[in-house]
Amino acid sequence: MGVLRVWYPALVGIKAGTNVLVAGGTGIVGSGTVISLLKQGAKVLVATRSLDKFCVLHDVVSDDVKANLSVVEGDLSTYDGVKRVFKKASTGEHSVNHVVASIGNYWQKGWLTEQTLAEFNRSQRTVVSHFLMMRTFLPYLNLREGTPTYTVVTGHAGDEYIAPKTSFLSVGSGALNSLSMAARAEFNDQRVALNQFHIRCSVQPVPDHDLLPDPFNVGHDLIGGAIASSISSVARGKTVINTKQDAKKMILAQ
Repeated sequence: MGVLRVWYPALVGIKAGTNVLVAGGTGIVGSGTVISLLKQGAKVLVATRSLDKFCVLHDVVSDDVKANLSVVEGDLSTYDGVKRVFKKASTGEHSVNHVVASIGNYWQKGWLTEQTLAEFNRSQRTVVSHFLMMRTFLPYLNLREGTPTYTVVTGHAGDEYIAPKTSFLSVGSGALNSLSMAARAEFNDQRVALNQFHIRCSVQPVPDHDLLPDPFNVGHDLIGGAIASSISSVARGKTVINTKQDAKKMILAQ
């Protein structure tokens, strides 16, 4: 298993002690978001299917913020899994006012006409997870006091065919884009601020300063910082990140 290297962007904006749920918080984008939120003083609950991946994340988080990091295990593509996450995220000290849904896997397993129906059904787990998360958490957040937010992270594979043999990645991402569009329309004038954070560049599992100066390759720390900034600014609608400069502008605006 690779080593997750960490750099913390200098961020302000989220009130210390704020409870945030990051679904998919052990992934590339999710881990960068978790780290940035912890740096701001937030208490972060990570929902993941893999406790092993959470242990990797926990090990690289600095000691001074480890106490603010917790985990709940659950398969978000099932009702039972989402119910388990909701129970922990909506009660007691873990009651959240902010949810980040960064759920998704890269898929590159062959041409469209070479796939089976079973593989197609498996490729839809991401959009099913997002649907169940929205169905469960949006009504809950809409009743919370203050300025609750729900951020759904999407990618550009739903906009275009990004690489050979990524057919089902495009299908799943396109479905998620449509789901997000419908949710934004239905919650446009509600208390909870629903924001689609749409990433149109490649996010790498390393600090941005370790990458070559390519505007379309962005470190997960920088993207995580931009997502944290969108939460603190109570962004609503759709945020599009085309380059690393877009991410930096969001952070500097806080």
